[in-house]
Amino acid sequence: MSNVSQSIARLSRVARIVVPEKRIAELEWLDAIFEERVLGVMDRLVRSLSVFRGTPECVTRARDRLWAGLPPASKAKQEFKDCEIFEEFLELAGALRKQSFDQPIVFVTSNTSDYGPPPQGHEQVASDLTAASCSFAGNLAWARAVLLRRLPDGCS
Repeated sequence: MSNVSQSIARLSRVARIVVPEKRIAELEWLDAIFEERVLGVMDRLVRSLSVFRGTPECVTRARDRLWAGLPPASKAKQEFKDCEIFEEFLELAGALRKQSFDQPIVFVTSNTSDYGPPPQGHEQVASDLTAASCSFAGNLAWARAVLLRRLPDGCS
């Protein structure tokens, strides 16, 4: 916010020098309005959040995935935390689907060494995501593109 405020103040000073006949006043009020809007968006976001806590079964499935060497783990590289994250994602997706959530769900990771290369990831990852009616994306821009392509006509 302070960078925005400093930029606005600089622009105001430059504008007063460049066009003195316009009598441009300080734009400090703009900073307050901008801050109110940002805080309003943040408040709405926080109010709309729900906390999801994975079940103990997630840990068991992550351990089983690790022991079997299934991605994101492998026989050579044991990645329990990645397995737990992936299993919790799959459980969250399943819980959402059971509540009739029919919007796209995208697993986003840039970790190609553990989850596999785009566009689908390792075969096992792709299979698990397909079974959960989810998609894979290698970054947020890609995830956004996946989500936008699946929106109804006329939506943006």
